[in-house]
Amino acid sequence: MGVLALWWGILSRIFAGKTKTDVLPPSLSFNGQSILITGGTSGLGLETAIHYVNLGAASVIITARTLSRGNDAKLAIEKRTGKKDVVNVMVLDMDTFAGVKGFMKQLRADVTKLDIVLLNAGVHNFEFQQSPEGWEQDIQVNVLSTILLGTLMIPWLRQIKKTGQIQHLGFVGSSSHYISPDISKWPTQDVLQTFNKKENFVSGLHNYAISKLLFHYGALELSKLAIDDDGNPSPIINIVCPGMIRTNIARGFANKGPLYKLIEAAFMFIRCNPADVGARSLVLMGDTTKEEHGTFRNPMLSREEYASKSAPMLTSPEGKRMQAQVWKEITGVLVKAVPEVGDIVRP
Repeated sequence: MGVLALWWGILSRIFAGKTKTDVLPPSLSFNGQSILITGGTSGLGLETAIHYVNLGAASVIITARTLSRGNDAKLAIEKRTGKKDVVNVMVLDMDTFAGVKGFMKQLRADVTKLDIVLLNAGVHNFEFQQSPEGWEQDIQVNVLSTILLGTLMIPWLRQIKKTGQIQHLGFVGSSSHYISPDISKWPTQDVLQTFNKKENFVSGLHNYAISKLLFHYGALELSKLAIDDDGNPSPIINIVCPGMIRTNIARGFANKGPLYKLIEAAFMFIRCNPADVGARSLVLMGDTTKEEHGTFRNPMLSREEYASKSAPMLTSPEGKRMQAQVWKEITGVLVKAVPEVGDIVRP
C-alpha cells in the first residue's frame, strides 16, 4: 500500500500540469542598472542574468564556485544576448562563513554601485551531508550563509547608495516553506541543532522545506532591519518563488539511480516550467515598490491566498514565537562566526 501511495503521489504531480507564471511587461527596462546575482552559472540564476542583460543592464555580476565555471557561464550569456563587456564573474563559496566573508571583502573593494542584488544560490540534498562548518548543508547554504550575506549587504548597500537611487535585495525562496513543515512538532529550543542531526534527516524533500522555512524566518527579520531612520525600506527586500522550474538543484535525486533519473526527467518535463520562464519572477523582483517591501512573491498565489496558507507558520502566535526563536539562534551562530554581524542586528 505504501509503494502504491508513493507512486500515486508521483504520478498525480507529474500529470497535474505546469504552474502559473509571471509575464514581463513590454515597457520593463533596467537600462544602466548594476546587478549582482549569486549562483548565476545555471538554471534560474543564469536565465535571470540573460533577462537583465537583454533588458538593458549596464553591469551584471554573477557568482560561481569556481572562476572557470563562471567564465563558461559568462560566455554562454554573451552568446545568447549578443552583448559583451556587461557580465563579470566573482567567486563565492557558500559552504563556509569564510567564503561569504571573503566575497564581501572583494565586493566592497571592487564595486561602487549596485541597484539590484539577487541571492539565488542554494542547494537541495537528498542525503545527509555536512558543510566544513559542521552544519547540514541545506541549513548551511540556504539558511546561515544566505542570511549572513543578506545581513552584510544591507549596511553596505546603504553606504554606496546614490541620491535618489532605489536598491533591491531579493532572495529566492520556496513555497515549500508553508506546505511541508509542521512547527507544532518542532522543539522550542535548539531548533537549528535539532535539524542538524542525521537522525532527524527524514528525507531530502522534507529537509529542504525545513531549510526554506528557517531561511524565510531570517529573511523576514532582515526586512525589519532594512527600514531606515526615515521609516523607508533601504534596500527594498522581497522573497521570490518562481514556481516549479526545470533546474539542476535536485540533481542529487537523479543521481540515486536510473529509476530516480527517469522520474525526475518526467516530472521536470511535464510539471515544471523552463528556467527562463521562471526567471521572469526573479527579474520582476528588481522592479517592486517600497509598499511591496518584505512580501513573498509567487505567481501561483494571490496575497490573500498566501496569507491564509502560510498563517500557521508565520502569523499565528506559534509561528511568531518560532520566528523569534529561529532568528535568535541564527544570529547567535552568525555573530560567533562573523562578529561584525552583532553591530548590524543589535542596534
